[in-house]
Amino acid sequence: MKNSASKKTLTIQNFALIILLGALFAVSGCKNTTTDVMSSYDSKFPVKLEPGDDRFTPGIGEVGFDETKMLDDEYFKSSVGTLQLRGPKNAALYEWTLYLQKTVIDPDNGLTTYPKEPVTLPASCFQTNSSTTTEYFIVYIPLSGLKPGSYVIQLRAKSKGGLWYSDRAALVIYDIIREES
Repeated sequence: MKNSASKKTLTIQNFALIILLGALFAVSGCKNTTTDVMSSYDSKFPVKLEPGDDRFTPGIGEVGFDETKMLDDEYFKSSVGTLQLRGPKNAALYEWTLYLQKTVIDPDNGLTTYPKEPVTLPASCFQTNSSTTTEYFIVYIPLSGLKPGSYVIQLRAKSKGGLWYSDRAALVIYDIIREES
């Protein structure tokens, strides 16, 4: 009997040791940062835009191009989401600028002003091949430092002939409301 009980104890100890070693291996083998995980995801699942999507045609210099339609009027994005924008085709240069939307009312004369306060985004929040100077402006909001609130996104695109076109849109970042259980 004693031999059977000691074999059972040894088997339980071996099982516990295997579980502990497996857990240590799993924890120590995971050295990826959030940026590493995002870059890996982005490389496997790049942004795919439909070739016939009429929001991106006609491009700069083509018949029917309208600079006021480079962006939609407004975008509503979750604070844990991704902002994905694309400029018009055929531009030689793109300039994306994000501003904090502020409304200031002068108490003396009641005039309302909207001062521009540029927001600088860290490079780590952009998807691969996306930045403030490319056709694509794809920002992962949780890494951007953007807080829920109102912003203005402005796109300036320069044609190959040297003409500048500009459009802007409202950007509202909202926080997710979670139900308490």
